[in-house]
Amino acid sequence: MQIDAGCIDFPTGTTFISGETVSFAGFTTNEDIDTRPGIKACALTGIEGAFNQNSFTDGAMIEPPATINGTWKITVTNGKKARWACAL
Repeated sequence: MQIDAGCIDFPTGTTFISGETVSFAGFTTNEDIDTRPGIKACALTGIEGAFNQNSFTDGAMIEPPATINGTWKITVTNGKKARWACAL
């Protein structure tokens, strides 16, 4: 299992949105987390659940948009909870 983390400072006045996404055991939840236009950055701010499998499909994953004005997405699986935040 591997976990990476990083910290970023944003300028005063940066606009943020945040939320949490939950998936029940045995299910997958896919959610659009930031659909605002413009350059934005999103990150996981917390995760909960039993992380006892070595699998990229059992946990929480944030997917960046393919274009500047695209949508950030999150996928949470198998009884996990993920908190996230996005800056614009």
